[in-house]
Amino acid sequence: EIDAEEGLAPNAAYEVSYVVEFASNAPSGCVGVGGAPGESVWLKVGASPIRPDPIREDGEVRLPIDKGNQSEGGSGAEVAGVVANGIPCEDALTEDALPYAMVTLEHTLGFTASTGDDASLWLFVGTDSGFESRT
Repeated sequence: EIDAEEGLAPNAAYEVSYVVEFASNAPSGCVGVGGAPGESVWLKVGASPIRPDPIREDGEVRLPIDKGNQSEGGSGAEVAGVVANGIPCEDALTEDALPYAMVTLEHTLGFTASTGDDASLWLFVGTDSGFESRT
């Protein structure tokens, strides 16, 4: 754990663990366009000394950090799990609107996260999707 008064050290390596809790209306076991709405949307967590500002290039938006692609992690981010909420598809589809459920994912990065010369370390959470509709 980091001492709030001391902060991070420049050019130092840290182990980073996440606990991410979110509400999801993506039922489990459904089929969808390009993939399932729950199991084909991966929650990724990462850490980098580079600020994860989006880069717009050739009509696409990407990160300046290797987050991997869809179900694969990269050198700066890893898959913590999927957004499926555990409610079976056949039960969820009987409702007027897709029901939400809380999802908690825990993950410790398999790489040490290093700070920059200025002791900065950016932590980020996002999704990467094979599902080709609204998440």
